[in-house]
Amino acid sequence: MAADILLYDGHCRFCIASARALETRTGAPLTLTSFRDVDVTAWGLTIDDCEKRIYLVMDDGRVVGGVTAVVQTLRRRWYGPLLKVLLLPGLLQISDAVYRLVSKYRFKLMGRKAPCTDGSCSIYQ
Repeated sequence: MAADILLYDGHCRFCIASARALETRTGAPLTLTSFRDVDVTAWGLTIDDCEKRIYLVMDDGRVVGGVTAVVQTLRRRWYGPLLKVLLLPGLLQISDAVYRLVSKYRFKLMGRKAPCTDGSCSIYQ
């Protein structure tokens, strides 16, 4: 079984902690990769996409982001099917709204690991 790849923000302490927490709970091989260290266009993504949400490149090649990425990362755990309730219409919109809010303020939650030198973080100031 090939490992899923979890693309997260390697400059964000909250994102790093969240990615590591998912890695310990996934129940399958998972490769943690900062989107800042790879060419995300290989998966049809942009840096702007990755600034807004976490992405999971699944072992079958599908790419999902945000809440769906979290649910799919945990799909092999015994409680994985229970998490799919978050993907139901209505609940997905609510959980995505909460996700977007957390994403927007992620640097304020735990700070930056590295200084933002390319200006891309200015939208979160």
